[in-house]
Amino acid sequence: MLLLALALGTSFIFLVPPWQHYDEPTQFEYSWLIANQPGLPGEGDYDQQVRREIASSMVEHGFFRVLDFEPDLLSSVQPVWIGISQIGTQPLYYWFAALPLRLIEHTDVTLQLYVTRFISLAFYLVTITAAYGFAAELAPSKHPLRWLLPLTILLLPGFIDILTAVNDDAAATALFSLFLWSGTRLLVKGFNGWRVLAVISLALVCFFTKSTVMVALPIALIPLLFSFFQQGRKRTAWIVLTAAGLAGILLLLDFGSPRNWYRESGNGISHAEANQSTPVGESVFVLEVSQDAPSLQVSQLIPDGGTQGTGKKTYTVGAWIWADREAQVRTPVLHTTNKKISERVDVTIEPQFFSFTETIGAQARPYKISLNLSTQLAGEPVRVYYDGIVLVEGDYQGSVPVYQDASGKYGTWSGEDFSNLVRNPSAESSGISLRPWVAEALREIIPGNPGLSLGLIFDPAPFASYYRSTVKLLFHTFWARFGWGQVTLAGYRPYLLLGILTLAGLAGAAAAFWKRRRKIRWDIFTFLGIALVALWGAALLRGIPSHIDGGYFIPVARYAYPAILPTMLVLNIGWLEIMRWIDEHAKIPRRYQLWVLIGLFVLLDILSMYSIYNFFTT
Repeated sequence: MLLLALALGTSFIFLVPPWQHYDEPTQFEYSWLIANQPGLPGEGDYDQQVRREIASSMVEHGFFRVLDFEPDLLSSVQPVWIGISQIGTQPLYYWFAALPLRLIEHTDVTLQLYVTRFISLAFYLVTITAAYGFAAELAPSKHPLRWLLPLTILLLPGFIDILTAVNDDAAATALFSLFLWSGTRLLVKGFNGWRVLAVISLALVCFFTKSTVMVALPIALIPLLFSFFQQGRKRTAWIVLTAAGLAGILLLLDFGSPRNWYRESGNGISHAEANQSTPVGESVFVLEVSQDAPSLQVSQLIPDGGTQGTGKKTYTVGAWIWADREAQVRTPVLHTTNKKISERVDVTIEPQFFSFTETIGAQARPYKISLNLSTQLAGEPVRVYYDGIVLVEGDYQGSVPVYQDASGKYGTWSGEDFSNLVRNPSAESSGISLRPWVAEALREIIPGNPGLSLGLIFDPAPFASYYRSTVKLLFHTFWARFGWGQVTLAGYRPYLLLGILTLAGLAGAAAAFWKRRRKIRWDIFTFLGIALVALWGAALLRGIPSHIDGGYFIPVARYAYPAILPTMLVLNIGWLEIMRWIDEHAKIPRRYQLWVLIGLFVLLDILSMYSIYNFFTT
């Protein structure tokens, strides 16, 4: 199997043109800087000459042929464009990738890229080895799962493509697979010093490899705990694990934050508070800033179902606002697809209603409303209250809305009925979010704004189209979608057939687990299940925070590939269960069915290679 993996991996290395993997130019740049400069590169570091060589190679190999620009190779002021810099991400993969580059620093940059791809190929072989060892821990001797699991992984074309790219996903997948193997072995074989050391060491190594596999640190507790409390003491392990989980939930999560609202930026204080002065309902939004925490922005996304249409539209934005002293602050800020609109107003200690109107063009729509407070606006430390925040279509200047109830969803304004596009406008409903200190800590180690994700999980309304697009792309890229996601399989509806194969595996796995539920090792099931849900869940949610800024990033399966072992374990268990049923009822021996399954994977590899070759040569 390793020889087959080596042959397939080498084929993909030379089949995919240079730089035609996700972030490959800047992933290579990070490795090159480590190899050719002292110490780790810092944020903003670059070498203009190597950037010029990379960009020139990108032009030579047709990278920009479908784009509407080419980089300025002669620029001496700005760094030559090769993509988004990866400097600042966890460095372990790039340190490995830099090793051969130290020996070939004076060769052509394209040759250096191909050599670096072979480092990723080595991680691919490590993953296949881990898959075999993992399967051997779970399946008895001569069980087909022992060879079927690693074989289907190594034949998965989308997986081969990513694991032979210059990308830290290769190391993250290999090392997390080793971690899952070591954790499973510890659970199966029992407590042993070397096995414990392996689990702890690999969890730490994963932490320094990529943010996607930092989850290894907390879930390492499961095999360590259950291996220590063996045999009749497993009930103690479950009690300790449950207590640790509950303590973590109470420590990390905030259950009193206003539902549908997200702390987007800043380090001030925001929360909902019961207030006797509230004009609507019983709660108000409280925003507080000071010199130590000088800014704060809390936002809500507006579902596009309520704001679509043609032609220009006028919207009215308003809210009751007051403070603990006289101050000048902003009204709620309306964000459209091309600008931000708000007004500065003078507030007192008594609630006053402020509003403004804005006419939006046919090509724009309101997508977000935010509460923005800073000491630059307010001067000295200030505590500001917002209530009854409203966004409606139409011009309602010069009057005050009257809400139907405390929810603030419906009411009358200037004698007309209205439907408020702002949800939970008076902070009457509570939601779940990360505590601010947790969100800030995550921001230090994970790119983007991961603290937003939890709150957004409980607010699906603005993300219906995102979830549809993401699930589809995750499925396509898991099986066979290449390049930067632009290379799809040729042929008549191949993804439909792959969908049937996937659903069959999931259905068969569900039947197998239910049938053998009394024999399941629940400690192993919990360990692998949490890893599976955590990796795929994080991949599904990865693009959500970008929507807060009006972006539309759709994640791909490479972020979930570190969970390839439990993912393919579930599918293989399902396929074997269906084969058992066919063998029992249709009398078709399982060995023939296994050949058919492997044949399908081989045909998929052939079709994938043809699709890649055809795309880049026509």
